[in-house]
Amino acid sequence: MSEREQKVPKPGDFISGRYVLQELIGEGSSALVFRATDEALGRDVAVKVLRDAFATSEEATARFRAEGRAAAVIAHPNVAAVFDVTPEGEPPAIVMEFVDGEDLASMVRRVGPLVPRRAAAIAAQVARGLAAAHVRGIIHRDVSSRNILISREGRAQIADFGIARVLHDAAATAASQAHQTIEGTPEYIAPEVAAGGQAAAASDVYGLGVVLYELLTGLRPTPAAAAPSALRPDIGRELDQIVAKMLSPQPTSRPTSTGAADALEAFVISANRTSVVARPVGPAAGAPRALAGTRVSRIAGRAGSGEPESVLADHERQQETDDDEPLSTRGMLLTVGGMALIALLLVGGMILALRVINAGSKPDSNVKIPPITSLTLSEAIPIIESAGLKIDVVERVTSDTQPVDTILSQSPQAGNLVPTGTVIEVRVVIGSGLSVVPDTRGMNKVDAIAALRAAGLRVGSIYSVWSIDVAIDLVVQENPRPGLQVVGGTAVDLTISLGPEPSITPTPSGSSSPALVSVPALRCSTVTAAQATLVALGLSLDSASLALGGDLVIDTYTPGSGEMLASGGTVSILTWSPSGTPLSGCP
Repeated sequence: MSEREQKVPKPGDFISGRYVLQELIGEGSSALVFRATDEALGRDVAVKVLRDAFATSEEATARFRAEGRAAAVIAHPNVAAVFDVTPEGEPPAIVMEFVDGEDLASMVRRVGPLVPRRAAAIAAQVARGLAAAHVRGIIHRDVSSRNILISREGRAQIADFGIARVLHDAAATAASQAHQTIEGTPEYIAPEVAAGGQAAAASDVYGLGVVLYELLTGLRPTPAAAAPSALRPDIGRELDQIVAKMLSPQPTSRPTSTGAADALEAFVISANRTSVVARPVGPAAGAPRALAGTRVSRIAGRAGSGEPESVLADHERQQETDDDEPLSTRGMLLTVGGMALIALLLVGGMILALRVINAGSKPDSNVKIPPITSLTLSEAIPIIESAGLKIDVVERVTSDTQPVDTILSQSPQAGNLVPTGTVIEVRVVIGSGLSVVPDTRGMNKVDAIAALRAAGLRVGSIYSVWSIDVAIDLVVQENPRPGLQVVGGTAVDLTISLGPEPSITPTPSGSSSPALVSVPALRCSTVTAAQATLVALGLSLDSASLALGGDLVIDTYTPGSGEMLASGGTVSILTWSPSGTPLSGCP
């Protein structure tokens, strides 16, 4: 099929003979984005398909593919990877990494402004991703909150380099730049670009500055906008200055993407340190546990490097005074304890030496687990990955006191030595009023409805499709997809299997008999909705059923769900419920 004959893509279509479209997850003015399955590798991917209006333009399709190939050279954990670009002669599409989560704009609408350190942590990840693109001579040209995705694990990833251009290609067309349409989301466009200038790495930094301002305040800045701290007293001067530099009207006054990342990461580290609750010290770091509670440990505790002075209780101060008496017995105990400690150290050293020798003189690959409890996922991921470990969200719970994505617990615990590559399991806050869509695929309709209600959700539309993989009357798919965080009470659409699509059986004379059609599940549907479903399958309600009224809710009917009926046949409604009257098992 030529590109000029392209049809609107839909779930079930194959792209490039390898990618099966599953569900529409986004759309813009120029393209549709689907979640798809890579049949060759058995993984989920995102497929961006150019709309017909653009696909019929050879110039647009050539540019679309060229920009997809340019973005494919960026390999960075904070950039949604580009895997493939369809070849000439096929519908123009870009195959990208599927990020299971939501875009930043949706998250801000859902939870409002973020705590400063979390906002800075997300912006720092995005800045690192931009730096990886800029060093390869690629600019994004549309850095905005809708083009930044937050995965379920809290990782920020820049997506949609669909209007990115290689810098030297842009320079080659600078002469005609004044006659081109300014590209990008208006509120995030840098002043020099809005004035007709050429986009550059500095304009990407400006767009990220707008995103950071939005994360902190819930608003997008105007030329006369106040500093974030004027709107929120918990935002300090340091973060104010970072935002101001990124939003500078002069491109040369803005930091580079790497400089912005460095400044934001330094702020996050500083904020994490100052957010630690003060606690008494004792024994001091480095003091042997055998000496805990002795005068030596208390003095070390007060004088320990970088530690706050320990506040002693009155009885401890009295004990300090009593410690001025001769310490002959205590000294003897300390001496014995010290000798025992030295012996333990010698034995430990020998064991370590034997381990190194037995391992072929290779260093120990164990690492110490850092503490991440009370951090958000976006703050914890870089810390865990820099230690050579991995993170996995095993449970999401609601909380009215903790910010969204705050880590409540980790396993194994901080301080344990584990091999590199170990997965740290965490429990994370999803926020009050939010629910996680349960996986109802493979359930019958009654059980699926019960599962959705138990999760604080409701049933939306119910559709029917032919399926050779899912048994009749079981759920094929749901939308929103399983595992997604949504506002409580959100409607979830279910698609129910009709079983395998029947084929036409030839008669002995060679002529074809009418096709047999499986009657779909109609219970809980209104008369109007049922008729639309049946007509789409080549069936219809009988005249008596149609005369009942379009708002009545169907209870029983004949032939029943799953029974075979010749194409053109009719279905009769036996019992029903008036509109607004609850029907058992129906949403």
